[in-house]
Amino acid sequence: MHPSGHIALWCALLLLLASVWTVPRPAHAQVSLQAGPRLMALGGGGTAVAGDLWGGSNPAAWAGLASRQLGFFAGQAFELSELRLGAVRVAQPLPWLTAVVGAQTFGFEQFREHQFPVGVAREVTLGTTRTLAVGAEARYTHVSIPGYGNDGAVGLTLGAQVQVLRTVRAGVQAVHLNAPTLGGGDELPRLLQVGLAYQPQEAFLLVLDAVKDVLFPVSYRGGVEVQPVESLTLRGGIATQPTRFTAGLGIHVGRLTADVAAERHDVLGWSPAVGLLLR
Repeated sequence: MHPSGHIALWCALLLLLASVWTVPRPAHAQVSLQAGPRLMALGGGGTAVAGDLWGGSNPAAWAGLASRQLGFFAGQAFELSELRLGAVRVAQPLPWLTAVVGAQTFGFEQFREHQFPVGVAREVTLGTTRTLAVGAEARYTHVSIPGYGNDGAVGLTLGAQVQVLRTVRAGVQAVHLNAPTLGGGDELPRLLQVGLAYQPQEAFLLVLDAVKDVLFPVSYRGGVEVQPVESLTLRGGIATQPTRFTAGLGIHVGRLTADVAAERHDVLGWSPAVGLLLR
């Protein structure tokens, strides 16, 4: 390996172990529903995973999308009907960048949260083998609580991914950099998430992430994805703070992919989710 490759890899590893951000999280962020079905099954990590429509761990992931994609996603935290989430998202690659828009709803009649993300991502070549992807997302969040009123705010998220080595990709995202607030000054989640993705071959992927927020210690998240046959992908993962185990699978038929994911909390139980992706 070239000396510059060693230096880049060690820098990425040091970044992964850093914990230098603060963030309060809403109730549904205690599980990995926001990550989308694929990354949810990988422990909620995936900051360095390219080409994921949901971009739950990094808006820079959109730069790796090769074609137009339409996705639907639904989940339920801890098997409670009051904690249901539904989302739709579409991505359109353009000559110079990839554009993404979506909508999401969470909660029930006594607490309802709507989110509307809009983002762009672009990938550039560094030298002859490395690539750098950057992404930005503006997300409008609106919360309504009967008897207490409603309020909304726009949050800005930035992310980047770099091909450190042929088999190693590093990623970082900073969520709600502008520190948006709701109501009487309650901040929306602000966090720093960093990660590595190791993919020695197309049919195997290993991810490792670290997430830091203001209310909890550093959360480590990791997962493995294998593709035993072309039409089937199997996934599993684990996350800390609190400890959670995840699993899932994807079934691919032509341009259609159906994903199933589940997360198990030791005390609160299961959080199932399903997704449908059309390329």
